[in-house]
Amino acid sequence: MKRIIIQDYPATIYFDVKKKLPTFEYGCKVRQEILLRQLKRWAIDSPIHKYNDYVVEAVEPLYDGEIWIIGS
Repeated sequence: MKRIIIQDYPATIYFDVKKKLPTFEYGCKVRQEILLRQLKRWAIDSPIHKYNDYVVEAVEPLYDGEIWIIGS
């Protein structure tokens, strides 16, 4: 299980992922699906962008997971 942290944009949230994550590439479909699911689950306020507008632009490794840098 990996801990995923999203800081600041579009909100600061964290969650755990059981799914095996592939090596990161921009536009990673696995991470995109997880991101969309979590944005909906947490009901993140997004008055300007649709959830589909957000993408994982970069990943920073953590000892037990990843920090995701999100863009739109």
